[in-house]
Order: sequence, then structure tokens, then C-alpha cells
Amino acid sequence: SAVARAKSKDAEEEPQLEEVRIQWGDSFETRLAEMISESKALEAELCENPLPDRQATIGKRMASLAQVRALGDELGGFTAELASLEAVASDSKEDYDTREEFKAEAVGVGKKVGVLRDQLVYLLLPRDADDDLGAIVEVRAAAGGGEASLFAAEVFDMYRKYALRKGWKWEQLSVSAGSEIGSVREASASVSGNSVYGAMKFESGVHRVQRVPVTEGAGRVHTSTISVAIIPDAETADFEVKETELRFEVMRASGAGGQSVNCTESAVRCVHIPTGIEVKCMDERSQHRNKAKAIKLVTARLYDAHRRKEMEDASAVRKSLTGSGDRSERIRTFNYAQDRVTDHR
Repeated sequence: SAVARAKSKDAEEEPQLEEVRIQWGDSFETRLAEMISESKALEAELCENPLPDRQATIGKRMASLAQVRALGDELGGFTAELASLEAVASDSKEDYDTREEFKAEAVGVGKKVGVLRDQLVYLLLPRDADDDLGAIVEVRAAAGGGEASLFAAEVFDMYRKYALRKGWKWEQLSVSAGSEIGSVREASASVSGNSVYGAMKFESGVHRVQRVPVTEGAGRVHTSTISVAIIPDAETADFEVKETELRFEVMRASGAGGQSVNCTESAVRCVHIPTGIEVKCMDERSQHRNKAKAIKLVTARLYDAHRRKEMEDASAVRKSLTGSGDRSERIRTFNYAQDRVTDHR
């Protein structure tokens, strides 16, 4: 059957996952000490009342180092306690019961030290300069027609719920409805909060779904794809677009307007003249709000193109690592028949 063939095909593609543990040796302590020292130096500089722009830069950097410093201080305390317990446990002058008691306590403290080191490992890895920024989430239906549009709507709503669960602010920028009820051809949203881009950037790519559509009467499994792009929010970065480079067009919004949304010229199309990048926003009844959203989207796309060019110019190796935005790269499969999600990276 088609379901059986799909299962056998995806079984071959299923990657063998193994737990990866990073062993840093002495470089772990060195890197941790450097980051804690940087945090203390920034704290001291902030007390000297620097210029407002510098204060904002220091504040952002200190916020990104806050968790490292807190966990590092906690690790330092447990490490010192562990050394003290082990010293008593190995002291031949102590009686047997005392040594065993301290050994047992040292085991418990050692486990806490291990947990803290595991938490710190990934915080100590070099970070992308844009990881602390907000993000623009763009979801587009690709191959699969109406089923792809339905899946795009589900994934877009999934990201919305994820953002709200993380305590981030979710602002819908634009939605282009599909032919099916509840489907979308294209949708975008702005997500603001702490380290949004760093948490979501690896979602970029092609997402594939394998399931029986609600409109399928014969029970056959269909394969559809959507593309997801996670772009740094340039509004929170030091990046500006000259308004003289933008061209605006106003028009009536399409679709069922309800309260006369399509009876006034509230929709706005924004075009960046030098590059030809174009966006259209018509969700709001206010032309001014639609214009602001359009500028935000164009600026984010320009910043994304700018940073990608910088990466490509810097190194061919780095270019291969930035495939996270390549629309032709399949990164994940959602198989409903097998209740399975496969990551192909």
C-alpha cells in the first residue's frame, strides 16, 4: 500500500541519533572565567555612567552574560565544597564512618557539579552576534496545493503558541489566506523577547508533512512542503533603511472585510527601490499601521540579505553553515501516519 511504501522509504531515511557530549578540559574553566570577568568589567563600567548608547550596549551584553555568571558562581561554590568533602574523605586520620559519610555526600555534590557543567557548556559556546535580537517569522506554502496551505497555517499557529509559552511578544504582520478554509499561502509575524532569534533561527528551511488530508477520500498519504524563514529583527539591530529608498502604494484590501476593511484604501505595498524587495500588508484597518508593518518587514529582509553577504564574504566554510535560510533545503519531516518527526540535519 502507499502507507507501507511511505513507511519503508522513511525508515531508510531515519538518522541514527547519538548523544553528543562536549569535553572541553581546561578550556572550560578558562572560557568561564573570561565571561565572568567580562561581566564584572561591564558592571563596573556601567557604574561610571557612560553615554546612553553605550549604556544600552552594555545592558544587552550583561543580560546575555547573566545566566553564565549565575551558574558559574553556583558552580564555583559546589566545586569548592566538593574539594573540601573529598579532602576529608581521603584523610587517613579520620575514622572509617566519617570518611564514608563524607564520600557519600561528595557523590551528591559531584552530581550537582556535573549538571551545572552540562548547562554551562552550551552557554559558553561562541554565539552569533544576532542571537539576542528579536525575529521575523515567515511561513509559506510550497509543494502540495491546498494541503500545503493548511499545514502552513498549522505551523504558523504552532510558532505563535510557542512564542506565547516562552513569554515573548507575538505581533502578526501579514497573512495571505489560501483557497481552503483556515489555510494560508503566506504569513509573517514579529516576535520580540529575550534571545528570540538565537532560539528560533534553526527552524529556517523546508518542512515536509506526510499525512492523509481531510479532503482525501481514498485514504492515501500525501506529501506536502512548506518553507520557513526566521530573520533577525533589524528594528532591534543597528541597521537603518533610508525612507527615500522606499516606494509606497496604497490600495483596497482584498478578502472579506467585515467592518469595511476592503472599502477604504488601507492596504500598503512597500518596495525597496534599489533591490526590488516588495511586501504587502493589509491586516490592519489603519493605513498608517499597515505602512509601519510593511517597513518593518522590508527592513528585516534587507538586514538578513546584508548579514548573509557578510558571512559569504568572510568564509566559504561559514557560508555552508548558514544554510539555515536556504528554502530548498529539507530540514524536517512530520509523518502523521507513524506519529513521528524526523530532523534531517
